[in-house]
Amino acid sequence: ARLMGSLLWLLVVPGLCLGQAERLELGKRLRKFESAWDAQTDAARRKAAVGELQKAVEAFFSFRLGSAGKAMDEARFKLSEKPNIPEEKRWAESLYLRLSRHLLDTTSPTLKVTVAEFYSTEIMPPEGAAVRLTVKKADSTSARPPTVAPLPGIPQEVVLDLKNLVPGDYSLFMEVLVGEAIFAETAYSFSLADKLEDRLGRLKGLGNQQPKDGTIEQATLRYLAGLLSELAKDRIPETDFPALRLLEEAEQLARTDQPFYKTERPGQFWLSLGS
Repeated sequence: ARLMGSLLWLLVVPGLCLGQAERLELGKRLRKFESAWDAQTDAARRKAAVGELQKAVEAFFSFRLGSAGKAMDEARFKLSEKPNIPEEKRWAESLYLRLSRHLLDTTSPTLKVTVAEFYSTEIMPPEGAAVRLTVKKADSTSARPPTVAPLPGIPQEVVLDLKNLVPGDYSLFMEVLVGEAIFAETAYSFSLADKLEDRLGRLKGLGNQQPKDGTIEQATLRYLAGLLSELAKDRIPETDFPALRLLEEAEQLARTDQPFYKTERPGQFWLSLGS
């Protein structure tokens, strides 16, 4: 628990020279490890995993982020019921996805993504390696047929078709295949909104007008206006955001001067308390 707490602290504390992409990816790997830890009750396997997790913590503190990710994956492998991890899986688990945008207008016809190596395994891409990318809606149903692209080398750019997708917060599921077998899978988020440029322009202007010593609602409006503008650029977020929901929430904040975040409003929110 103390080791995982150290990892979480490093991921959430700003100013530690951790890039956004690395924070996003390491957070995903930490959540995978936690799920595997909770599912495994064998004391010997847990003990073996702790040794690798200690390496991950040490790598964090020395800012060797690729090594930290590799050690975290190795810790997860130690929790596996299968003692021998195939080389294909070690290679597949080293990969991650970079999205060119995380918030787009519904008129955007495509989304460019890049399959890249988070850390080196010194393993060549296996014969028949490919990536399958599936865009899914909030109810986990597919929004369109999957895109399958071969991986003759890494990095590999893939262009996804977004035509005719309605506004929404979507998940992009990456499955790394060798032949028909799935060796790794990870989910990423992106969102589509109507008239995005106009809406962001209005929010930015309203956000700049909010007092720095104002209410939680005023501070959050200013924060969300900046966050959403960043998500619409080529900036990689630190976590997966439901950007369309946050856009609509910010617009609600802009239309009222009444308290918005009250006890009778349940849900998950990204708030700012001002400065």
